[in-house]
Amino acid sequence: MAARVSLALKPGVALKIGVKRGYGQAMDQRQLFKVLADDTRWTLFSILNESDRGWSVQELADKVCLHPNSVRPHLDQMRESGLVVLEAHHTGQPGRPLHRYRANPQAIMSVWPEAPIGTLASVLADLADSHGIDGDAARAAGRDLIEGLEPAQGVSGFTKALEQVGFHTVVREGEAGTVVGFVSCPYRPVADEHAELVCGIHQGLCDALAEGSGLRIIDAGQLVLEADTVCEVCVAPDETQSVTILEKIAT
Repeated sequence: MAARVSLALKPGVALKIGVKRGYGQAMDQRQLFKVLADDTRWTLFSILNESDRGWSVQELADKVCLHPNSVRPHLDQMRESGLVVLEAHHTGQPGRPLHRYRANPQAIMSVWPEAPIGTLASVLADLADSHGIDGDAARAAGRDLIEGLEPAQGVSGFTKALEQVGFHTVVREGEAGTVVGFVSCPYRPVADEHAELVCGIHQGLCDALAEGSGLRIIDAGQLVLEADTVCEVCVAPDETQSVTILEKIAT
């Protein structure tokens, strides 16, 4: 049975539903290669893998010049094997949510588990550990990752910037602020063995992006948790920054 995540979502927020395989669950390489051996499925997966957004069945059908009824069985098979995930986009309007498909980033690491970038990341993490690089240094390095990014203000600007660097998120309102959950992590293949280093980099990245979006992080949980859980940070408007901006306007 598909694992499902239940979160109270704000309008316009996407939630992955019916995800067959989560973090820490190995995928059958032979099955994935078998699924991708079909030209149509390979084309569909390539479209999704190269895109930074979710696609509807109709959009994919138009892209590959097929009827939606011909595309759906291919998407179902890719979803069953874990190659793609289905998201429900809640618009805040009456009626059923819109469904969108995305490539599952975990699938790439399953098909090519020794991908050069993953191997290089592990080697660099080992080297950093051997030289005693601690959490503070990792957080400083994470802050440097936002160079070139100019996040828009507010939670939407924060989450959009996170998407740009590989994190897919879901949002809900918490008691102390807005909770941003990470449903995919590009650092996960290395994080299991180098939690302090990788979590430090992630926390530094989130701190810097939050500041750029006029927010402050109230609470940040550990990045590496059990499989099928969602790591979260809680953010709220930075009142100090708001006062500074108002003072500048006044002068």
